[in-house]
Amino acid sequence: MSTVEADEASGPREPAPSSPSACQGSTAGVEGVALSGTANIDTRSACGLELADAANVTRGFVSGLQLAGIANVAKEVHGAPISGTLNVASELNGLQLVAVGS
Repeated sequence: MSTVEADEASGPREPAPSSPSACQGSTAGVEGVALSGTANIDTRSACGLELADAANVTRGFVSGLQLAGIANVAKEVHGAPISGTLNVASELNGLQLVAVGS
């Protein structure tokens, strides 16, 4: 389980074991677990578990489970986006659950 972050000066850094954040967490991509008190924002893709109080936003594909209190947003999802109000994906392969709408 790791988070891959980019450093413009030195290129990609070694993956970290996880991506915990008390507020909003932002990464170049997640492999493993991303936890945030507010939102997880991934500029590339996510593979594993994304858990946020408010939202998970991924510009690329998601493979795994997204859990959010308000919304999950991704280009392509292979797995299960589960949220309180909204899940948005151009393509979904898996199970989608929302408490209010979809």
